[in-house]
Amino acid sequence: MDIAERTLESTLNAHAAALAHDLDAPRELTRMRYDAVTSFPDPTSVTELLSTLDATEVVMRTMKAKQTSAVLDLRALGASWQQIADALNVSKQAVHKRFQSLA
Repeated sequence: MDIAERTLESTLNAHAAALAHDLDAPRELTRMRYDAVTSFPDPTSVTELLSTLDATEVVMRTMKAKQTSAVLDLRALGASWQQIADALNVSKQAVHKRFQSLA
């Protein structure tokens, strides 16, 4: 493995670790809110759920920004669109569509 491949692998691992850490909050939030969304909510629950919905939107925007940053870093290091697609478990065409403004 040459220096470029090691750098690319290191960057992928760093981004994966950061994303995994950030994803723990939504998973925990989902577990905490399961009972609330599987039963008929009273007004207090509606307020809490609306607050939760807002919070999850913030997390989703943050994750999208982190993902875009990771893609930019990977492309700068020479990663192919196919490698990025494989990492995201989507097709190369899906990656092109999602990140067409970066291409």
